[in-house]
Amino acid sequence: MPESNEAGVVITSSALIRQDEKILLVYQFGAGDPYPTWALPGGRLEQGESLAHGLVREVRVETGLIIDRIGKLVSVTHVVDRPQALQAVSFVFEIGEWSGVVAQADPDEVVQKVEFFSVADAVARLEKSVWPAMFEPVAAYLVGTQAAGIVWLYSEHNGEQRLLATLPETVAG
Repeated sequence: MPESNEAGVVITSSALIRQDEKILLVYQFGAGDPYPTWALPGGRLEQGESLAHGLVREVRVETGLIIDRIGKLVSVTHVVDRPQALQAVSFVFEIGEWSGVVAQADPDEVVQKVEFFSVADAVARLEKSVWPAMFEPVAAYLVGTQAAGIVWLYSEHNGEQRLLATLPETVAG
């Protein structure tokens, strides 16, 4: 789980960006990650920053792209680590319109590559993440087993995450 603020809460927003039938992923190796992984572009909100502003800022920093219109909410993930008194809330948005040229642009060098992949290849790369809360909701949405707008609830203990529930418990038909 990423470092939290004074209240023990981390809030992130990520972007599901499509080009034709492909999904944009970033290859990242952040502090606290046991190994590099592929993920959706996005990241942690700064103090007082809105979800939209944080999403636009993070996508531009990580990929060089400009978000022109945010689309629908894909998922919300809430992870609670009770022993550590930490929480993470992550929002994933489908991007309606974007512009610019894809380029690795992260000044902190957490993001090492930026590439588009077919849905199947993107899901396969996402599933290699050590954190289920980062890949399960997006993968389920991309393969059509969960509809958009689902809330995913996880618990974390000793670095291991366990899915507790999805709300509402609906399956895309």
